[in-house]
Amino acid sequence: MEPAEVQVKVTVTRKVTVLQLKDVPVSALVEPGQSVVISVEPATVDVELTGRPGVAILPEEARQVSVMADCAKLVAPGTFVVPLRVFAGNDVGAAATPATVRVIMTLK
Repeated sequence: MEPAEVQVKVTVTRKVTVLQLKDVPVSALVEPGQSVVISVEPATVDVELTGRPGVAILPEEARQVSVMADCAKLVAPGTFVVPLRVFAGNDVGAAATPATVRVIMTLK
């Protein structure tokens, strides 16, 4: 006799492209005309790029990755911990390690 009910568990996974970038330079974003000297520590970070399922990360996308510390609203002099923003294109997820940097701002 066949069972009246059958339970089936299906797991669907999609392959995601992951690319590791080492020693990506961190840029500091400041307001135009802001007369400051900025030091960022660390000066480089590692970035992990994650493509959408089924979409490969192209070499030109990896070359266009930029990492920014937004210092526009900071008031010099001072030392600040600033979160990083990674710009990597529309179809690519990105995360920096570490996720924050130490920014030292002095007046010119």
